[in-house]
Amino acid sequence: MSDDRSAGHDDAMPLAGEYVLGVLSAVERRDFERRLAQEPALRTEVEYWERRLGGLASEIEPADPPPEIWAAIEAAVKAGTASTARAGGL
Repeated sequence: MSDDRSAGHDDAMPLAGEYVLGVLSAVERRDFERRLAQEPALRTEVEYWERRLGGLASEIEPADPPPEIWAAIEAAVKAGTASTARAGGL
């Protein structure tokens, strides 16, 4: 697989990689997915990054976080959901 990328996709290449990694904000992800539905070249970039990065995940051993970490996550989610509901967001 070559690392050479075609010209004209300079902005799409890092965004596609960030999309595959799941590090875009909710707004960025939504905007990117809107573009993804309309731009075949962007889908090609996503496929490239999925192939490029997909193998890395297979090398990582699964690990269960300690129960106190899950408890902290659940508490943060509940607090965030309650805050959003009070603000009229739900």
